[in-house]
Amino acid sequence: MPSRDILVTRMRSRIRAAFFWGATLSSSVAFADPQAEARLAQALFDEGRALMAQKRWAEACPKLAESQRLDPGGGTLLNLALCHSGEGKTATALVGLDDALAAAVRDGRADREKLASLENQLLRAMPRRRVSTHRLHPSRERRAASQLRSSSQGRARARRHDLSGL
Repeated sequence: MPSRDILVTRMRSRIRAAFFWGATLSSSVAFADPQAEARLAQALFDEGRALMAQKRWAEACPKLAESQRLDPGGGTLLNLALCHSGEGKTATALVGLDDALAAAVRDGRADREKLASLENQLLRAMPRRRVSTHRLHPSRERRAASQLRSSSQGRARARRHDLSGL
């Protein structure tokens, strides 16, 4: 006879499985209606736009992405790209803007085409940041920073790059 703990564990796993399958089947039935998907996509889009107006990018972008998945559209693509731009994800924003620009041209939407191309030009004109993947041992970094600060050229470089925190 199995112990009580084993029986409880088996019962919990069966309940979880029943819940999972029930939720899966009910969601597939609920979203079988294309109009229901479109309404949900519109609600998500509206929530995403409201969050973008509040500059809550991290919350807005997933809502817009889900809206785009449920009901793809050029306006959602454009707003999702602008959201990624606000979030600081420049590369993702550029790809999204290229897609939004192509959709605007395809749909004959001159207003969206102009906005997407302007934003695309602005993002491409932004200065690029170099990311160094090479890291010195912390003691070597401190020594290198102190040597830079001791020379006149190093002091000027330190003022430009603020090496005081090293």
